[in-house]
Amino acid sequence: DAPKYHQELKLYKVTDSITGQVVGYFYTDLHPRDGKYGHAAVFGLREGTKLGNQIPVCIMVCNFTKPTADQPSLLTHDEVETFFHEFGHVMHQICTKANFYKFA
Repeated sequence: DAPKYHQELKLYKVTDSITGQVVGYFYTDLHPRDGKYGHAAVFGLREGTKLGNQIPVCIMVCNFTKPTADQPSLLTHDEVETFFHEFGHVMHQICTKANFYKFA
């Protein structure tokens, strides 16, 4: 029931495996479409802060090969590299323990 600007977005909840506490959320928007941002990037939607107990939310936007009715989406080597690079930015935003976002 989370808000989405497009039906293809997927939302993931990240929880601490020991405490069960929510660490953050991230969306993925992985396939190209008309009018969409043309590169790969991660955008912060809500900054995470330790003070204020604000849970981070971000989105990973990419333009990977889209599956068809008869063929699954198989990532190229460059797309795999891009995925891991951008996912590193997701982890950075989700795993921050800084008191203030400016220092995360």
